[in-house]
Amino acid sequence: MKSPRRLAPWNTAPIFQSRAFEEVFRRRGLRYKLVGGFSFYNRAEVKDALAYVRLAMHPEDDISLLRVLNVPPRGIGKTTLDAVQALARADGSSLWSAIEKFVSGAAAGRAVAPLRAFQELIAKLQHALANS
Repeated sequence: MKSPRRLAPWNTAPIFQSRAFEEVFRRRGLRYKLVGGFSFYNRAEVKDALAYVRLAMHPEDDISLLRVLNVPPRGIGKTTLDAVQALARADGSSLWSAIEKFVSGAAAGRAVAPLRAFQELIAKLQHALANS
């Protein structure tokens, strides 16, 4: 068995540069197949990061909000999420608006603190994006 130092560069380059190859192939409309891994854009952490950015830019994006609401885990449970979704449906508003209403209207409780922390995180992201 060869030691890792003796491997030819073309054996290791695609592992570390798959994103660069993917971007070139996508820009040029070339079909490609990844072997032994996931597409850069299909990785959960990339989808999560993009969802955070989308949510910071467009707080009314319910799909992005649902993707990152508990990533990483914040202690926002199914009961709380169901209550926020019911409030959004009743008002015909976005989940973000329902969270704002839920947090401002609720008395102190276990459900309020994690939602408030999530709001503060998104506000910091919005500030960072506005100042970049």
